[in-house]
Amino acid sequence: MRGPVAGDAVIVCIEGIDCMNKSSANAMLKILEEPPPGTLLILTTDRPQAVLPTIASRCQTVRFGWVPSEVIRQTVDGRFGASAPEAVRADAVRYCGGSPGRAFDLCENPPGAVADEAARLLEECQEAEWTAIAARVDALARGDHERNERLLMHLAFLVRSAFLRKTVPPETYFDENAPALAGRLGGKAPVAHPEAVEKCMAVLQDAIAGVRAHGNVAIVFVNCVLSLMEIINEQKQQFGGSHF
Repeated sequence: MRGPVAGDAVIVCIEGIDCMNKSSANAMLKILEEPPPGTLLILTTDRPQAVLPTIASRCQTVRFGWVPSEVIRQTVDGRFGASAPEAVRADAVRYCGGSPGRAFDLCENPPGAVADEAARLLEECQEAEWTAIAARVDALARGDHERNERLLMHLAFLVRSAFLRKTVPPETYFDENAPALAGRLGGKAPVAHPEAVEKCMAVLQDAIAGVRAHGNVAIVFVNCVLSLMEIINEQKQQFGGSHF
């Protein structure tokens, strides 16, 4: 391992450690147990429950909260300024999920059609439009993994926003994406049952992990869509025709 270019320490950041298999995890155990002097290893994941116990037991867990929207907005404006249109910067703040790094990526790669496609897929799940869903899954299976991951993350954003809009008083929940969200969901009232939202988010997190691991995209999306439709159908039965 190379020494530091500046300063007294080397900081190494490894993303997506939940995607490690046993072989790759075992290869890391030695360096985790005895890191080189002056080295800080940061292992990141958004699915801590999926991290192998052999890795988790050798790390100190630090949970990072969401960065407030106003802080991200200031950071994005300072970094991109006039180089990114105001609408693009605003969408980046809305869709980043409290992550400045993701906001930067969204400024460099605006969501555009991906966000609209995520909204259409969610609506098709609500209406159980099998023909449209089958065609969309077939098209997604031929797409690239990065775009599919972004689509799934937008789906998670829509689920979260719909839940918060339904359950949290407007004066305590600032979401400037509310008009666009209402339009994309066709004015249907989302189900506000926490258990359903938790299930949906778990399904989407598993799908994102599958795409990141370069799994079979067709199978990942079929499992994801079928699970979402099952959750939505359960809520319709319990709440008399409500939509998610």
